Amino acid sequence: MAVIPAGWLAARSRRFNWLPETILPLGLLLGIFAGGSLLGSETSLTVDLPEIGPFAFALEIDRLSAFFLLLICGVALPVIWYARSYLPRHYNQVEIQRIWVLCSLFLLSMVLVVTASTAFSFLMGWELMTLLSAGLILVDGTSSERLHNLFIYLLMMHVGAAAVAASFFHFCQFPAICLSPRSAPRACS
Repeated sequence: MAVIPAGWLAARSRRFNWLPETILPLGLLLGIFAGGSLLGSETSLTVDLPEIGPFAFALEIDRLSAFFLLLICGVALPVIWYARSYLPRHYNQVEIQRIWVLCSLFLLSMVLVVTASTAFSFLMGWELMTLLSAGLILVDGTSSERLHNLFIYLLMMHVGAAAVAASFFHFCQFPAICLSPRSAPRACS
């Protein structure tokens, strides 16, 4: 999350261009540590933010989400290290800053999807992941073919989100409780 202000500072001054590409690997190392330490543990880490919106918003790192957190951060770390040398050869400085911020937020949304413990937090992470990946695609240009393909991608992702939401409501006997981690049975959360 700290990469957002770092990207803003880098856009304002050339002295801070190193910030986003330094903070992101540190966040990924933190994710690897959290995923690795909770992977073999019987306990889980839960963050419940009930006042964030109209529905309960909660994140939980149990053994399954720890595995996926470890996988996401473990794969993203070498990609980020490679991108540090790749991006300056193919993009200008403004595009590089956009890529760093969008990529950081995209990774954060992926983590949100795998750690979500309520339907609302999962769907929020899913939609953020969809929109941020579209933003990353748009960094490369806005040709008519790219925009057409992007429209199809967004359409399919939203159809998928609607199917996921419908499955939440179909498989939960009382859909309202699936939106709250405090009262939801484990099958709905």
